[in-house]
Amino acid sequence: MRLDLTNSLSKGTKLQYSRNWQQFYKFINILEATPLPVTTDNLSLYVTHMHHEKSYKTATIRTHLSAIAFVHKMYGYDINVNSTVINKLLHYYKKSEVNPPTRGPVTIDILTHIVKHIQEQISPSYHRRLFKSAFSLMYHAALRISEIASVPNSDHSLSLSNIHLTSSQLKITLHSFKHSKQVPVTIVIEKKDYDICPVRLMSLYLQVRGSSPGLLYKFENGDLLTRDHIMLQLKKSIYAIGLDPKHFNTHSFRIGKTTDMATQGSTSEQICIAGRWSSQAYKKYIKPFDVVL
Repeated sequence: MRLDLTNSLSKGTKLQYSRNWQQFYKFINILEATPLPVTTDNLSLYVTHMHHEKSYKTATIRTHLSAIAFVHKMYGYDINVNSTVINKLLHYYKKSEVNPPTRGPVTIDILTHIVKHIQEQISPSYHRRLFKSAFSLMYHAALRISEIASVPNSDHSLSLSNIHLTSSQLKITLHSFKHSKQVPVTIVIEKKDYDICPVRLMSLYLQVRGSSPGLLYKFENGDLLTRDHIMLQLKKSIYAIGLDPKHFNTHSFRIGKTTDMATQGSTSEQICIAGRWSSQAYKKYIKPFDVVL
């Protein structure tokens, strides 16, 4: 049963839960207490520790609690990580948190201005082609950062072997992604007659990248494209086109695609397929954003 429960998790969640449990186990050892089953008092102490000593947000604390509950379930113990005491603690901690800036969407209009800025301001040519292709693909395929860049403890990143490019379309095969259950998934993008077409931009990028195996996006010297690279360039471009960078991050492309589909009248089913959602979670990604460019 333990193996079946473990296999029900994605690889990323397994790694996250393992790290969370190891951290909890060290804390319990300091208390010289038993981790399985943990008492409500000791679990409450751990919640307090995470808030005051680790400065964790309540959402992060709840992730740790989920990991602890999962390990208990594996060993046949049923604990309540949503007890009155813990919920009251988290409610109190939540009130003291400063809400982050609202994440804005990189809509197709904003993407057009970003790509134009990259074309005009970035050199060398290799970098221009890389970022234009990556940003366009993140929007059009509603990709997460772990699917486009090299991210630690993730094996979701696209490799050259995951794409098939023709003169008229781009096919992307995802063999795994966050919360993936049914894989592989193939995304087909038809060529369009505009400057930010991912088919055209992918073709231009591959002309300089070459056919060497490995992750799809990498620099001329072989260094892999990372989250930090994308964030830095996105912030620069957002600022250059007159918007506030604090409202944008790597998730803004996925938010932008979802927002555009919703405002253009796409059905819930169409949006879920595009973003690979199995629930109504996509609704929180619909964020109309009034901007003047």
